[in-house]
Amino acid sequence: MSLESNKASAPAPAAPRDTGGYFSNVFSSLRYRAYLWLWLALSGYSISESIEWMGRNWLLWQMTGSPLLLGLMNLARSVPRLIFGLVGGVMADRVDKRQLLLYCQVTMVVLKLAMALLIWAGRVEVWHVFALAVLTGLTMSVIAPTRESITPYLVPREELVGAVSLNRVAQFLLFLLTPVAAGPASLVIGIGGIYFVAAVVNAVVVYFSWKLPRLPPEKSRAATSWWGDLTGGLHYVASHGTMLRLMILSLVPMVFAFPYQTLLPVFADNVFHIGVSGYGFLLGAAGLGAVVGMGALGLLGNYKKQGTVVLVSITAFGVLLLAFAASGWLPLSLVLMVGVGTAGFVYRTVTVTLMYGLTPPEMYGRVMSILMLDFALMSFGSTLAGALANSYGAPTALAIMASVVVVLAVGMGLASPQLRQLRSEARRKPAGG
Repeated sequence: MSLESNKASAPAPAAPRDTGGYFSNVFSSLRYRAYLWLWLALSGYSISESIEWMGRNWLLWQMTGSPLLLGLMNLARSVPRLIFGLVGGVMADRVDKRQLLLYCQVTMVVLKLAMALLIWAGRVEVWHVFALAVLTGLTMSVIAPTRESITPYLVPREELVGAVSLNRVAQFLLFLLTPVAAGPASLVIGIGGIYFVAAVVNAVVVYFSWKLPRLPPEKSRAATSWWGDLTGGLHYVASHGTMLRLMILSLVPMVFAFPYQTLLPVFADNVFHIGVSGYGFLLGAAGLGAVVGMGALGLLGNYKKQGTVVLVSITAFGVLLLAFAASGWLPLSLVLMVGVGTAGFVYRTVTVTLMYGLTPPEMYGRVMSILMLDFALMSFGSTLAGALANSYGAPTALAIMASVVVVLAVGMGLASPQLRQLRSEARRKPAGG
């Protein structure tokens, strides 16, 4: 298949070339039809998940008033991803990625409709929220690595960075900006209506996913066992020092920093007294930060020390969260949330791009499945944050956890000169490229 067509299997990415700037091709990736369908599917999925995520957190908060249960519910959603996430990566490397993605997206539509009907019937109970969280987490354990492993097949290698940036925009920006509209909308249509809208959006995602080309395995996996594939992916990451350091820097902040999102309902209600609409604006401020982050990446131009960018942005992420925890003034807190969104977007985008470059195509699914454990681990952090907030209050809980991230980033930077010097050119040419 040519890159302009999506009627057959996608080709291997083209060999890299000098494009005159690390982030110069951000939007040009969309001219490839197959990638455009993937980006639209990812955007719709992010909107759907954002609506459902906000609705689920607010529903449980209103039902129980317990920060601890908020953390436990997010943990219940993530345990299946932690247990089966690596298996999902193996599946993505062994079967047709498009078909696998389609089956999982249809499942998500059914789950969201089921919750909407329970709420409308007045039959929803706390255990329903937990059960849906577990089933959603199980499905996402396959969706996440499958979706992430598709991108390098749909654009030339020299435009992969731009495609990754657009992916992060869809995931980060839309996920956080959607609650700005969903919060006020929930006052009109209710949480049941929110779940129904999420299901409809997810149905559109099914259509976009169906438009993708067939994406069979890079090579036959018949000669290797599932267990061999799984352990092979783990061994590859563990045996490559740079990859391992990047993975640690990607995963640890998801445990100790990103759980701030779980605590935002508590801040909105108990600290700022602004309710569900204000909660949506807090999330939206972080989403706005993703726009700023995209602009910041563009300003970096052809700056090559991407390892330094990762370390600085993670450090800033932690410091800004510390400032948010200390601030009791809403206008300042909204500005700080924009900064949090900016730093989070930059570090996630650059880290994932570097990992693509260090990974051979036949292992995309498995390496991405390890990276995609981040949101599963985030829920363990959410449980910890909920427990700390239950005992010491949300501001203190967030301050403690953000401090861990700052110490990690500074310590890793001081201890690893190789990471500080890591350059964007360190990209492996893919098989067939």
